[in-house]
Amino acid sequence: MKWCYPLFIIVCFCNPEFIHTCQAQDFKGKLIGGLNGSQVDGDGIGGFHKPGFVAGGAITYPLKNDQFELEANIYYIQKGSKSTDQDPVFLKISLSYIEFPLLFNYWFIERIYGQSGLVLSYLLKAKVDDGFGYTDRDDDFNQVDLGLMAGFGYAVTQRLDLSIRYSHSLTSITKEPFRRAWNSNLSFFLVFRLSGSK
Repeated sequence: MKWCYPLFIIVCFCNPEFIHTCQAQDFKGKLIGGLNGSQVDGDGIGGFHKPGFVAGGAITYPLKNDQFELEANIYYIQKGSKSTDQDPVFLKISLSYIEFPLLFNYWFIERIYGQSGLVLSYLLKAKVDDGFGYTDRDDDFNQVDLGLMAGFGYAVTQRLDLSIRYSHSLTSITKEPFRRAWNSNLSFFLVFRLSGSK
């Protein structure tokens, strides 16, 4: 059932009535899709070796002379970690979240902008493979993860952006008595503007 969330988000943002309402209120809608590499700081292995995908949308609102924007996002994202042959242990952590970044955008020039803000992540599913296959480990991880996010974007056309974002947890994603750990994530997005230019 939780796998319906990404589809629900995309359908809502593509709804013509939703798009019209946003435009009438100076809000601008976006569709977001992409890939990310992630790791879990504190799990004993390093590197952004766990691949995942991102799908969802965002709404922006101009704050001052169109140079500043407030952007609210909601999307499905896959995080976790994955060991390699160079690591001393075998470990795979698969974490699925619905994520809610709230960002301030600043346009440096016409096509390039920076982003920074807070991100709230809600855990949908947690699985761990320590060499004997994946097992459900929802009870070992905190349901909510609060973090910081920053990134840059480039407007390729009036409707299409390329974006890169980095995020890191402020609070531990694991429950006691497990070792404290934090999500660390590098994402690459394609952003489609539903109403054209910013």
